[in-house]
Amino acid sequence: MSARPNPAPVPSPVPDATQQPESVAVAFVKDLIEHHGDNDDFALAQAQASYAPTVDYYGKLTNLSSIIQDKRNYYQRWPERGYSVRNDSIMVNCVDDRCIVSGVYDWVVRSPSIHKQEKGVANFSYTISIGPYLKIIAETGSVQR
Repeated sequence: MSARPNPAPVPSPVPDATQQPESVAVAFVKDLIEHHGDNDDFALAQAQASYAPTVDYYGKLTNLSSIIQDKRNYYQRWPERGYSVRNDSIMVNCVDDRCIVSGVYDWVVRSPSIHKQEKGVANFSYTISIGPYLKIIAETGSVQR
């Protein structure tokens, strides 16, 4: 739950050919999840840069503006957020120009205005398109507890 400066992130270009797509995809997803707890503007700018124009979002084909609105609503409900990916849970599988990265993370969210806090564990799965820029083309997940 850090307060970070508010720079607009730039889409992540595909690194040089010496890096394996698996490690690039894992770093991309970990960065996205763990920065989900940053200030709202930074987290929304990162999401805007990270998702494709249309995404299979929790089983439904969803456009980017709807995803950003969904994230904005969540951030307003839970203004204080923290996420930590369990490194030993991460699995990645890359075929051609796509990688699926899945795993588990711990989360805690707080809303001081309503005096509420929630915490738990969640599963995640992202499908990443490896092209000129890394883009999320599918996302799903579920809360374990």
